[in-house]
Amino acid sequence: MESSTSETEALILQSQHSPSANRDDPEYLHRASTTRRYPMLLETMKQIKLAGPIAGSFFSMYSLSIVTSMFIGHLGSLELSSSTIALSLSSVSGYTLMLAFASGLETLCGQAFGAKKYPLLGIYLQAGCIVSLSMCIPIVALWWNIEPILVYMGEDEEISRMAGLYLRWLSPSIFASAIEQVLVIYLQTQNIVIPQFLSSVFTVILHVPTCFIVINKLDFGFIGGAISICASHFWNILFLLAWISLNSKTYAKTWRGLSREAFGALPTFLKVAIPSTSMKCLEYWAYELMVPVAGLLPNPQFECSILYIALGSAALTYMGSISLGAAVSTRVSNELGAGHPYSARYAFSIGLLLVLVYTGTIGLIFIIFRNAWPLAFTNDPLVVDTVAKWLPWVAATFLLEGVQSICSGVAKGCGWQHKGAWINLGSFYAIGYPLGVFYAFTLKWGAQGVWLGYYSGILVQMSIYSTVAFRTDWPKMVEISRKLVNAPVKPFISSTAEQYQGRQEDAEVQE
Repeated sequence: MESSTSETEALILQSQHSPSANRDDPEYLHRASTTRRYPMLLETMKQIKLAGPIAGSFFSMYSLSIVTSMFIGHLGSLELSSSTIALSLSSVSGYTLMLAFASGLETLCGQAFGAKKYPLLGIYLQAGCIVSLSMCIPIVALWWNIEPILVYMGEDEEISRMAGLYLRWLSPSIFASAIEQVLVIYLQTQNIVIPQFLSSVFTVILHVPTCFIVINKLDFGFIGGAISICASHFWNILFLLAWISLNSKTYAKTWRGLSREAFGALPTFLKVAIPSTSMKCLEYWAYELMVPVAGLLPNPQFECSILYIALGSAALTYMGSISLGAAVSTRVSNELGAGHPYSARYAFSIGLLLVLVYTGTIGLIFIIFRNAWPLAFTNDPLVVDTVAKWLPWVAATFLLEGVQSICSGVAKGCGWQHKGAWINLGSFYAIGYPLGVFYAFTLKWGAQGVWLGYYSGILVQMSIYSTVAFRTDWPKMVEISRKLVNAPVKPFISSTAEQYQGRQEDAEVQE
């Protein structure tokens, strides 16, 4: 992997070769070190090898709630609606936060791995677990007291009671999710993605009989769905830990046991994780708000139906886009940590090309089958006709989301999540939703107005992200990366610096 990365950097810079170049310049020496061809193919294969398993993992874990709902749906409409509300709340208030906090490791672990500061990955892993597990406590407190909040918001009392009960039984899963997300990104930033894909597939395979046994055979009924989801998240952790323990090369250089240095890394981790969380949550919550807003429209059943189909279509495509974004984040952070600014820039360029091809292809398929696709969701002729007319516009938004995903990956790879948070806040809440409300209620465009407002925000977000990404000073990003990977041991006791240096020397010897 390291030699291939160096070759890519050399190929990218080869066109800039000049007889007058300074032969003491590390960049000149780096580009002169090889004559291999096809840098585009090399970078494309790297990103596809990362994005493919990540996408498979996303689809597999996403299907947990779908499988659970299939079993609960046979118990009754009350049970299904209550569990659906509970799962939606758990995603908005819990799982998204765990993913967002863990995503801070994309910057830290990715750049540390690229810089060959391998012991830092183990330290960051522990810091991520400390913060994420600590955040689980207020989340669980919220879940245990959600019933009166739902009643206050006007939800049916019986549905509120059952949703609250479901969330209480679901509470252990948030602790599992905290560790799960940290482990996944710890491996992903080392370009190890097959284990998370296989573990997620095994988890889904086990989830089906688990639901059947717990819900039907053991007669846990409604709450059996929550118990099954908890069990599956813990299964996933066990699979990941088993793979790591059986592949000593994965952790030999990065893991030195539990260390007090993890507490010294907390300021650095929080400096990245807090804006990363804000960036992720502001975007995700804006997406989730569309359905409640559509529910306030006249004829909410019709409006929510067409919006649900549009959102479901976009979600399927978006999983592939965010997988490519995660691949770009890993590639950019690794290259910046390794001191290869132009390889980082090239990874960004190839990521854009791939996502445009991907979203363009998927969008074209949706346009071709726009009359048949809505029938997978409903037989209502009015809904089918409306969605069929709307789908070409929905398909066009796939391109916006794709470019935005790649630029978000660059933001996480470079470590400028604080910019991303402000961009998301302004794009969605200052522009997108005010426009959506205006289109939907003032111009009476209904759910299409809500959708158009949201994607006006996406357009603004994508435009600003792209401007920042294209104007990035990549050599400067390398310097910032070097400062970042050397920062975490300083805040703690004086001896930790010496301990870290010794561990770093040991890692270099093993290298």
